[in-house]
Amino acid sequence: MNNIDNASQDSSSPYNSLIGTTVFDRRGNRANISSFYQKEGVTIAVLTTEDGRTVDADLSELERSEESFITSVLLDSRIEDRPSAQSEWREEINIPVAREEINIDKRSVDTGKGIRVTKHVLEHDEIVNVPHITETLSVRHIEAGQIVSEESLPQARQEGDIYIIPVFEEIYVLEKRIRLKEEIHITRARKETQEDQKIKLRSEQVAVERFDDDAQRN
Repeated sequence: MNNIDNASQDSSSPYNSLIGTTVFDRRGNRANISSFYQKEGVTIAVLTTEDGRTVDADLSELERSEESFITSVLLDSRIEDRPSAQSEWREEINIPVAREEINIDKRSVDTGKGIRVTKHVLEHDEIVNVPHITETLSVRHIEAGQIVSEESLPQARQEGDIYIIPVFEEIYVLEKRIRLKEEIHITRARKETQEDQKIKLRSEQVAVERFDDDAQRN
């Protein structure tokens, strides 16, 4: 250790001008260069931390940064004394490895372009054929002249499209009998004709207007 101290205090050392220079490690800790010594042909800088500890660093590994140096040596390590000339100083450094990845995403962007849809209702006349049904009643008086008994009086009835209503009268004979005077036959006739009628129908039309048409013409 005496030889090391003598080497660091040699006024002819070319590194004396660096004594007192500030050194930062990668964690932001700070130390000052206090002295130098030679070890197996390598110049070692002795760094004194703010709390008075000493840490050795290879001078060739110090990176110049303006008025200071940056070192990979961790200044907050637990090394209290620099190693002797016969010992080796080693430090394990973890170097993070980064990898870039591509992240593809999709999102909607309003371009200011689009279309406007306008709906108009138009009216027009159209001729359609609509069935028109008319019913009429015709009345006929059918003479009967038939004598019937009270027990077998004909009843009103319907035969097909004819509705029959019996009409009775009393007559005097040697004995009173009921004679069927006539029958009224009512016939229902159905007549179907075609008539043209005007009916309003509606239809829709769509007009498409693009917002960017004016911009393209300009």
